[in-house]
Amino acid sequence: MKKLLTITLLSDLCPGAGDGYNSLIDTEVITDKYGIPYIPGSSLKGCIRESLLELVDMEVIQSQNSMLVEALCGKEGKDESVFVMDNARIENYEDCKAALKRKVRHPQEVLDLYTYTRTNNSIDPKTGTTEENYLRTTRVVRKGLKFQTVISFAAGVKESVIADFCLAAQCVKHIGESRTRGLGVIDIEVSDIPEQKKQTLDSDIGKWNLTDGTNIISYTITTDSEVLCKSAEGNLGRTQPYFEGNKMLGMVAGAMKRSGEDFLEFMKSSPIFSTAYISCRNVRACPVSASVRKVKDDIYDDQNKMTVYDLIAAPKKAGESEQTGVSDPRSSGKQLEVMGNVYVAPPIANDDQSLSSILSVDTEIHYHHRRPDDKSIGHATGKEDGSAFYQVESISADQVFKGYILADKKAAEQIIKAADDLKTSRIGQSKNTRYGAVQVRIEDVRPMKTDFEIEKDFVVRVDAPIIMYSENGAYSSEADDLKRNLASILGLASSDELSIMSQFLTYETIGGWNVTQGCRKPIITAIGRGSVLHFQYKGSKTLSCDEHPFIGERINEGYGEIRIESIPHYSYSVSKGEADDPYTLDEANWSDERKRFVEDFDVKLNERMAEETVRIKARKDSMVSYEIIRRMKGADADMAKLIKIFREQNSFAAMEGEARELKRNERPDKSIMIAHIIEKMDKNYRDNQYALYVGVFLQTLKYMLRSSREERKND
Repeated sequence: MKKLLTITLLSDLCPGAGDGYNSLIDTEVITDKYGIPYIPGSSLKGCIRESLLELVDMEVIQSQNSMLVEALCGKEGKDESVFVMDNARIENYEDCKAALKRKVRHPQEVLDLYTYTRTNNSIDPKTGTTEENYLRTTRVVRKGLKFQTVISFAAGVKESVIADFCLAAQCVKHIGESRTRGLGVIDIEVSDIPEQKKQTLDSDIGKWNLTDGTNIISYTITTDSEVLCKSAEGNLGRTQPYFEGNKMLGMVAGAMKRSGEDFLEFMKSSPIFSTAYISCRNVRACPVSASVRKVKDDIYDDQNKMTVYDLIAAPKKAGESEQTGVSDPRSSGKQLEVMGNVYVAPPIANDDQSLSSILSVDTEIHYHHRRPDDKSIGHATGKEDGSAFYQVESISADQVFKGYILADKKAAEQIIKAADDLKTSRIGQSKNTRYGAVQVRIEDVRPMKTDFEIEKDFVVRVDAPIIMYSENGAYSSEADDLKRNLASILGLASSDELSIMSQFLTYETIGGWNVTQGCRKPIITAIGRGSVLHFQYKGSKTLSCDEHPFIGERINEGYGEIRIESIPHYSYSVSKGEADDPYTLDEANWSDERKRFVEDFDVKLNERMAEETVRIKARKDSMVSYEIIRRMKGADADMAKLIKIFREQNSFAAMEGEARELKRNERPDKSIMIAHIIEKMDKNYRDNQYALYVGVFLQTLKYMLRSSREERKND
């Protein structure tokens, strides 16, 4: 069952982001990458949870379940909540995205449309006056806006419990920061969402070309929200910028369980779920090899190209290279440095001008706090009272990741049937609120090619950590054990037929949690992704391998993925790549309502930008006047008189007429100063722009004169 929550702001709201902006704004609101503010699902869930506790304490809720709150919202570190709550987005959010995709705007422009800044201070209880150096600036979301979020309840939740939850949601009247100081007054309306009939798009098995051999099922994961993928260190301070195969395997297992299929029987066919990496030009990128370097401090040129060097093919002596016309930069004293945590997408097929593309995954930092055990305290204190401040890193929204599954015909059919249930899924940590919303799509199914011929000199690039055993049965990360495993999949009688000519290895720590056994998996040091080795085959046999070879243990979870390639060039050019955008701007199929909204949205943004241009011009003009009149006597009184004239008149001509009247009735020096200030104003502004321009001009001049007076006093 699903419910729609519509949140109306009855006052300004500050859903704090936990950071400031360039030392100008002390408390910022949380926004997406477009600059549109939203209410985090975690904050909303916390407020509803508190409301539930209050209703239970007041015995308003007549539920027989004494553990209602924990049953609904889960228990920290143990049980998940029985509902999923997305972030509350601005009303017509998808239309806003369409408008911003149609015409790119800076996020700050969009943010100014929905927010403004307020200042506040603190009163010293001893003196009854404002504390010195306390002035704070807070950005707030404008009142009157509406936000919406969808809540999905798990199957089996009683309707009476859902009704209690909805009642608690409607009782929430305050949210966000400074909610006890007038901000964050809201009204929540709960409505039903009709159940929609599932559309079968991917599960039509007949449209896929399945074979009795091994099939490659290509899939994509699109991030609809930020996603937390816990790092190997076991914390959320750093995210994995990819989706390991075990995450896709887990989603398939959940879908099969919900449909009543036997997952253990499915696993007997040994399907392999690869890691999903960032997509570029609709192609799966892979980790850049540890042997690939660039000249230190080198950057992309005007054509977004850069020369890199693959040391796995480096000349034996500095300055020498078998590659015609290529010199070793180290021979001229230049230093080479690693590329960092980036990915490489291969050139476009059948395009001689195409280059490999280097790109990275967009991530972002989020700040959180946990309130004390005493919930009467509305904020984290940093003391030993159960409260805490912490930060997490996430994969950003609106990115596409590609992976594949190797499965026989029967297993492939089961995966395709599960595809409908995976179209909108949740993945990663904290996936029930705020994080983890993804879309999973099957892109293609084709037979896997076998018998790829391998040259006698070849390189092995590691795309996923390799978990191996040594000959003694212990976990190993030695290159010789990798060589032994490689000889096995190549069908060699002995690993002695292979020689390691050079190697660049990285290492990763692998762990995990065994859900079936309810315990941690062993902590293993494995040969890491990005490792590369140069092998030479001494025998006479023709070597061949499968299209997607895997070696080692736990390959069904995506570990042990390798690529076997020819020896690369030592030097080659790469281009600066961009990740694929999942959003398709299909204006031809827009509804009339969306077209009108987009047009109105553009008009509002243009008006906002025009107003900002007027403000900037007014401030510049006022500075010119300030430099002339700041030393004149009586400037403050003249400013007060001029502000009074502005409030009474509605045009420059009327203001000038009032100044002439002053010349006849009051002292000439005052009329001269006022006339001078009016003269320095730009007379091209009319109507609403006139009021904005003159108001900003006079206010800026007033505060500059006040600051100058205080400086003279201090001197």
